[in-house]
Amino acid sequence: MNEKLLNHYKEASRFTYAGPYEEYFKQLPDDIAELGNLVCGQIIHRVTLREGNTNANADLRYGDMDRYPWYRMRCEDDVFLTAVSMTAILKTKGYAARCRAGYAPYIQEGVSLDHWITEYYNEKQGRWIRIDADGFWKDGELSFDQYDIPKDSFDFAGSTWLDIRAGKTVLFSIAYPFEVFLKVSFN
Repeated sequence: MNEKLLNHYKEASRFTYAGPYEEYFKQLPDDIAELGNLVCGQIIHRVTLREGNTNANADLRYGDMDRYPWYRMRCEDDVFLTAVSMTAILKTKGYAARCRAGYAPYIQEGVSLDHWITEYYNEKQGRWIRIDADGFWKDGELSFDQYDIPKDSFDFAGSTWLDIRAGKTVLFSIAYPFEVFLKVSFN
């Protein structure tokens, strides 16, 4: 891997700058899966908020959602926050890391939902590893490890756009959150 490129991805940006949290981030676990689960537990996904005490929150791991209406909580882009948080922590720990936008076909069957993941460069393996710290999937629930997502299991935004333009992908198999679709379609 090009050393100059790796150094670029080790540098913080305005979004991944740890600031006063740098020393705290350095003290967090070094195990990627443990770190990912920690980050995932700090940010509640907008769908989880909307669904209340069902599905992902059936065991009340995020607390009793019936106490507050979900629409009273600000959750403009929680998925982006998860990926950025994970990326910021990994950069603080010395990894080359980056956020990647695209679509995740593994969240809901039959559609690839808009999603953000983190990639970090594993120097021992000499490759970029894709991780999704935005979900507590049980063993066997996915056909892969959420902390080592195969390249063909995530639809990257640029490739997806090119595939739609070339007629290789059907536009309606790619989805944004419904609220975004309504704003774009009818405003």
